[in-house]
Amino acid sequence: MKAITLISFSAIFVCVSALAQTDPDARFKSLDKNGDGRLTREEIGRRAAKRFDALDRNKDGFITMDEMPRGRGDAPATLTAAQFETKLNVRYADVPSGVDANLLSLDICAPKDAKNLPVMIYIHGGGWHTGDKSSVGAKPGYFTSRGFVFVSLNYRLVPGVDILTQLQDSANAIGWVKQHIAKHGGDPSQLHLIGHSAGAHHVAILATNERFLQRAGVVLADVKSVVELDTQALNVPRMMRETRERVAPGRAESDTSLYGQAFGKDEKIWEEVSPCHHVAKGKGIPAFFLVVANEREQKLAQAAAFQKALQAAGVRCEFVEAPQHDHGSLNRAIGDPADKVTQAMEKFHDVALGVKTFATAKQHEIASGISAASAKPATAAPAPPAPPRRFTKQP
Repeated sequence: MKAITLISFSAIFVCVSALAQTDPDARFKSLDKNGDGRLTREEIGRRAAKRFDALDRNKDGFITMDEMPRGRGDAPATLTAAQFETKLNVRYADVPSGVDANLLSLDICAPKDAKNLPVMIYIHGGGWHTGDKSSVGAKPGYFTSRGFVFVSLNYRLVPGVDILTQLQDSANAIGWVKQHIAKHGGDPSQLHLIGHSAGAHHVAILATNERFLQRAGVVLADVKSVVELDTQALNVPRMMRETRERVAPGRAESDTSLYGQAFGKDEKIWEEVSPCHHVAKGKGIPAFFLVVANEREQKLAQAAAFQKALQAAGVRCEFVEAPQHDHGSLNRAIGDPADKVTQAMEKFHDVALGVKTFATAKQHEIASGISAASAKPATAAPAPPAPPRRFTKQP
């Protein structure tokens, strides 16, 4: 069966090397000639053009990494329209002249007949300068099956805007959700955040530096939990200084480098957008779930320090090391029932939701006789702070 799978891939993407045929990520990168993280009809070639519309599941005219076909057992479950209702490209702000309206829009996925369900808001990554809300993998099906309304948002990208404007875009999208999500079956007082990479930085700073959400009409108490998937930008000043130290002697760090382009040179801005610098008791900071992939020393150190600061401020914080994943596979695996990080995150959300078991909204309602949104809180006392859990690499 494996040989059959590889043959079908090569028929679709005839220009890919033998290595790329067995590695979906390498195959995608080899086709993505301009490196923008999206494939056009021209990039995939004439032989594959007939498959373009089938692979372009969100019909935005591009194919993203999450839309690429994968090997047997490697793909998230295919989701059908019958499982949830989707509304794409909903604008959450007025669009300035010359700005792509897609950058100020969001997508909503809700279970059929949803009412007063908690809301999971996803913020994509891409180094602050690329990425799109459509790159969600299995998350919509997973979270809607768990009884959430799922929202994925876009924001304007650097260097087109600065980091403060970008963060305010995400905050404004959350503000729009608070004001309008009840029309889509969500509970505006039960907002949960999840972000990967640059998006993980977004959710971490929005849930600690209240200035952004306050300007959007949201208070920290509206946010009930945060899942931060693999960012190094938890202590931005430290990250920027360590980055400078790694630059060869006599050479200045390029302003167009990943971090230089995003955060610039103003140290006051670094502190303003640094989650560690805004942790304090009594602010209403929500519970955090931190995940680090790759065994990267800098990320592990920043996550450990951030966890320590949160716990010292009386905030519940779980920290998971996931060396079995790289930066990309961690995000793609969220929603896979066999994924250990997903399993740990599910338990984290159960506590945040105040229920002992939360499969789907309907299942919970049938089992308990009450709606998921009004479920009886768990009676167990919160566990004392624990050291990071570490999942071992698979042989």
